[in-house]
Amino acid sequence: MAKGDKIIDFSLTLKNIGKHQLLNFKEGVNSLRIALYAMNGSGKTFISRAFRLAEMQNTAEQNSMIDKVNDIVSFDSNNAKIQLHVKNLKNQDQFDLNVELTRDKFPRFNQKIWYIFHVFNSDYILENIQSRQYEVNGNIDGYIIGKENIDLNDDKAKKIKLEDKEKELKKKISDKIQEGLKELTGLKISPLLKEYKNITFDNIVEDIEQGFDNSLNFSSLANEYKNISSDIEEYKDIENIDCVGIDDVSFLSEIQTKLEKEYSKSDFAEDFLEKMKSKKNFIELGVNNIKEDNSNCPFCEQKLDDKARDLINKYNEFLDAEETKLLKFIERSRSNLDNFSNQIKSDIKKLANIQSDYDRLKFLFKQKELDSLKNIKTEEIELLHNMINAIGLALENKSKDITQVISIKDYIEGIKKYIDTTIEVVQYNNKLIASINSLKNNSKDYVKELKIKICQAKILEIKNIAQEEIEDYKNNIISLKELNENILAKQEKAKKSKKEEFIKTFSMLLDVFFQGKYSFSKSDFCLTLNNAHKLKNKTTKVLSDGEKSIIAFCHYIAESHIKISQADEYKKMFFIIDDPISSMDYHYVYSVSSVIRDLQNYIPSVETVRFLILTHNVDFYNMLIKNKITKDNFILENGKIIKINENKYILPYIEQLKEIYEIFLDKEKPKYHTANSIRNVLESVGRFFYPTNDLHDVMQKLGLMDLYNFVNDGSHGSYANQKPITDTNIKDYCEKLIEVLKEKIPGQIKMIEDENKGKLK
Repeated sequence: MAKGDKIIDFSLTLKNIGKHQLLNFKEGVNSLRIALYAMNGSGKTFISRAFRLAEMQNTAEQNSMIDKVNDIVSFDSNNAKIQLHVKNLKNQDQFDLNVELTRDKFPRFNQKIWYIFHVFNSDYILENIQSRQYEVNGNIDGYIIGKENIDLNDDKAKKIKLEDKEKELKKKISDKIQEGLKELTGLKISPLLKEYKNITFDNIVEDIEQGFDNSLNFSSLANEYKNISSDIEEYKDIENIDCVGIDDVSFLSEIQTKLEKEYSKSDFAEDFLEKMKSKKNFIELGVNNIKEDNSNCPFCEQKLDDKARDLINKYNEFLDAEETKLLKFIERSRSNLDNFSNQIKSDIKKLANIQSDYDRLKFLFKQKELDSLKNIKTEEIELLHNMINAIGLALENKSKDITQVISIKDYIEGIKKYIDTTIEVVQYNNKLIASINSLKNNSKDYVKELKIKICQAKILEIKNIAQEEIEDYKNNIISLKELNENILAKQEKAKKSKKEEFIKTFSMLLDVFFQGKYSFSKSDFCLTLNNAHKLKNKTTKVLSDGEKSIIAFCHYIAESHIKISQADEYKKMFFIIDDPISSMDYHYVYSVSSVIRDLQNYIPSVETVRFLILTHNVDFYNMLIKNKITKDNFILENGKIIKINENKYILPYIEQLKEIYEIFLDKEKPKYHTANSIRNVLESVGRFFYPTNDLHDVMQKLGLMDLYNFVNDGSHGSYANQKPITDTNIKDYCEKLIEVLKEKIPGQIKMIEDENKGKLK
């Protein structure tokens, strides 16, 4: 980079900020030690207010921010913009600030700048000092974490790696969680369900007691849920089992009675008996249908002879005999016994079907502890049939020999015992059937419970499939925690109290400015006069206006420590200082300049001093230039920022003469102080050309007595009954003055003319 080349690009754009409809400044500078001179009313304060708004880029106090937005947005606009660009051409470091403002809204920081701005202006004084009656606020908390004697580079590098690993592992686990939630959504399980909401990263990772069964299986539960959702409507109620067909066994007792009784055989011949037994039904049918006179056969209708009628009479005798009645009973009993046996077989088959329906329905409700239906054992059924068959055989034997006595008591007891057992089983099973039917018909609660278990099972499943990542994540968290504790322990050794640093700097500055007149009481947090009188609640009555300005400035410099949290943040400090010398005499002005020059003596941690100083005080501005406190110097004039040559100072009357010349050219409108500016210019010219004359005589000699009343009244006020002065009158006065000065000080007028021509190019 060639000698003389600027090393920093600096640009500032303000749009609709106060009186600046568009202030667009761009310039190369040697360093960020800049001074800007501006006359009253030129919008200087709005520049510092713009920086004060930027100073709050990280604050959360929205109401306060909105008030500040409304204070600086131009009256005729609802939107404004602040842009700052700083680029170091040596190392290519670049810093940008971009803020969009809308009235009644929180500012939008499109770009936040690296710098930490610290702004001193009239607003700062009002909010921090004046509103507290120039008492210092003792509520200062926090520490500045330093770097003295410690090197955290390795620890910070490890921390970055651990934090990156934490993010990576967290993403892997979170992805698995999302996959699991997607499955639940596919099952149409509502995200509003409490157990669904419990499927969070923290619940998956942390060893929190879940309070549910750890053996839950997601796949099994999901299949059960699908089956219930799709099949439950297809199931009809399971029928109850009844015992109507088997509970009445009174016929067995009658059989028992008949079999145990000994009967006598009838007197009929054996061949007749055999014939009767073999054709019994046929004979009974014929006898029942024959006519009373026994004249004709009921089947062939042939006329019956005496022999046939004797046989019929013999048949009737046999049918009326006791033996015959017994045989009929036996035949009827065997039929009843067959019906009883068939009913039992039917009931057993029905029970098997009900058992199948019950088991299929029970399979849908796996999470419900449902008892199984009871069965009648196969050996019991076989024994029953054997007993029935034995009774049948006994009847057959009785029919062959009615005289024999046969006991079936044990068989009947066995059958009754079977019936009692069966009734017991049926009653038990019917309760289970009623229960499962109710569960089926009111399955909503069960399904809800099933959904809960599905969500719980999904937590267990995710924990299982992400087990390795979870373990790594936990170990990483432990390592990161230990590292942070180690870093904090190292930092604790080097931390400084913000309050102590504030007190130290504030006390040092008081001594610089007041040379022992005022000091600071650490215990009472108040000013002390001559080390004897504490000024608690008396500060405003004791301090002069100039001293109050000094106190505010000392507070501002000392407060730099409060804006810092880490020691390496001092290097980000950028001071914006707007007219710190209000109501001060020359001695104090010089002291302020010296403090700014030697700022590192009071805040040693500030490695690179950056500041923008704004002022309308010519002496202060020239002092900054003369003592080389500032490296680049500018003037705010007519809404533009103009650079002045190095080592060039500003003469007050020259600036006022420029303003008069602008009015003369009709480029500027007259201002409230124009009369005073004309007076100052005339007094300056008079002191050079007519050093012994007063203003009245000077104006007489210059032929400008037409201006006398305007200049005198404009400087000191006028009577209300005087004729008002218009802008046209003032422009005429300016024109007359310029015409006279072209003869008296042609060189200075030409310099101003040349500057104006340069602006037009």
